[in-house]
Amino acid sequence: DKYIEEKKPWALIDEKEQKEIFSNLLYVLKNIAEMISPFLPETGEKMLFGLNEKNGIYNPKKGESLFPRIQND
Repeated sequence: DKYIEEKKPWALIDEKEQKEIFSNLLYVLKNIAEMISPFLPETGEKMLFGLNEKNGIYNPKKGESLFPRIQND
């Protein structure tokens, strides 16, 4: 969260820098997915499916929520 707030990739004009930031974030998400897979296999699988990485190239796609929404009645 701090990295994203500091870099503000949505506000950057330099496309190369923006791509580098998003690439870093996708790489971190892939690592998180791999680390949680032994404990939360379905969640890790959903994350990896959503990242849609092939040969180091990410093509993220929208998927289902990782966790169900908690309803406060």
